[in-house]
Amino acid sequence: LGTDGLPNDSLTPPLPLKRVMAGGIEQRYYGKIRPGDKLTIQRKISDIYEKRGKSGPLIFVDYLISVMDSDGTLVLEQKQCRINR
Repeated sequence: LGTDGLPNDSLTPPLPLKRVMAGGIEQRYYGKIRPGDKLTIQRKISDIYEKRGKSGPLIFVDYLISVMDSDGTLVLEQKQCRINR
């Protein structure tokens, strides 16, 4: 874990703003997940954009996380946002 408590993330490019906070999560279930299921997770960056906040610049990083069962069927999709400040 990094000093911010988050896993070291090789997917996200180095950003000039180092403090990270959660910006929200949306989840959509497409199938049942049961104990013992073997799942495959794919994560990709879907967007990076900058906004100006009250205390200065903010960089938003949006992720799309897809979870598939052993047949390759999508069972869960999650959209995450992290805000760097």
